[in-house]
Amino acid sequence: MLFNSYPFIALFPPVVLAGYFWLGRRSDLAPVIWLALASLAFYAIGNWQFVALLLLSIAFNYGIGHLLIVAKLAPR
Repeated sequence: MLFNSYPFIALFPPVVLAGYFWLGRRSDLAPVIWLALASLAFYAIGNWQFVALLLLSIAFNYGIGHLLIVAKLAPR
């Protein structure tokens, strides 16, 4: 699914935004998880073979960022 295709324009953003605002009234974390899952779903629709690589990249970047924050906050 391309960004300029009619199915994307007509279906994906309205569904994602409706879910985001509906979940936003219920909690603070649910809309963030919803957007992350919607992003993964969009990526999987385009090329599902690389979703595992994307998840590995997300986990690696999160881990490195966490280590950098911990190192900066640690007393010297």
